[in-house]
Amino acid sequence: MKEPDLYYILKKMFKIAGYSWDTINFSIEDWWNKYTWTEKQENKFMKWLVKYNRKTGHVRPELGAQMFNLNYGLRVVK
Repeated sequence: MKEPDLYYILKKMFKIAGYSWDTINFSIEDWWNKYTWTEKQENKFMKWLVKYNRKTGHVRPELGAQMFNLNYGLRVVK
């Protein structure tokens, strides 16, 4: 994944989760633990990411989306 793609996807993820990209503090060690989203928001993001992966020619769009979410996804709250 190219770096511009990573930023684009992360920005979309935080937008769907209801956060402003400008307020995200990536310099803290456990930044991913500070931000949360609902299951509904996560599902919306995953659907978007699978479509994005297909559009950009990802060989396995669903697996790519799952791996991205595993590595960068936010903590789900109920």
